[in-house]
This record gives sequence, C-alpha cells and structure tokens, in this order.
Amino acid sequence: MTATERIEVPFNLVSGVQYSDMLHWAQTVASRLVLVIYPSRPLKRAQLLSDLSPWAAGSRDAAEWPGSQLGLGKLARLASYRFDADVAAIILNYSNSIADWGYPFLPDDPHWLRADGTLVIGTTVHEDRLWVEVASSERASLPSAFL
Repeated sequence: MTATERIEVPFNLVSGVQYSDMLHWAQTVASRLVLVIYPSRPLKRAQLLSDLSPWAAGSRDAAEWPGSQLGLGKLARLASYRFDADVAAIILNYSNSIADWGYPFLPDDPHWLRADGTLVIGTTVHEDRLWVEVASSERASLPSAFL
C-alpha cells in the first residue's frame, strides 16, 4: 500500500445523502466492514447482525482497533463482513447517519478496510470521530463531505 493521508471528517455532517455517498464511495475502495460488538451487552437492533450474516468473514476478540483501546483485561468482538452494495443497502436500512452507530442500538465503531487490511474509514462513535485514510489515487473520488 502506498502512503495515505488522514482526513478528519466533521462527524455530524455525515448523514442523509452524505452518509449514502460515503457508503457508495467505500464500495470502490473497501472490501471489508468491521463492527465492534460487546457480547455481554444486548443490541436493540440486533437483527442487523442476522441480516449481515451471509456476508460474515470471521470474527476475533480484541482489546484495540483503529481509534480505540479498551482497558486492561477487557475485550470486544470484532466482526468482519465482506463489503459490497448489498451490505451498504442493509446498513442504510438500519441507519441514516454515522452518528446512528453505537450501543445500545447498533454496534460500535464501524470501520472499513481495504483488501490488504489497511484502514479506509475509521470511527470512534462515543467520541464523535470519523476519519478517512486515502491514497493520493483515491483522493479525487472522495465525497464532498470528506473534503
């Protein structure tokens, strides 16, 4: 992977059309969506995980992921899904904004990865943080909300 530029994005601006544009753009650069799940904490919109299950690509327990690190001895489950137009459509059925993510309704900190595992879009929802990490070749196609 070539060098990337990190662009912080105003969290509350990514809703409605801008959110849909973000998901459409992500389909061109990302191959995986990763959601942070706390198995001991129920989700009010747990059906999302069932709806995404045909695209499941594995999960692992971890204490950190892009933008976050849990305290000593604490773990979360990172559930990975193949990301494509169908998954984007499912996500849009459950959320209209990046701010819709986070417990108790939806999983925490969705992030999108390239095929090589590098980060494209990161979030830390409890801190209202959203950023993209783009290569120079990807920058021209970024949605306007990211610039």
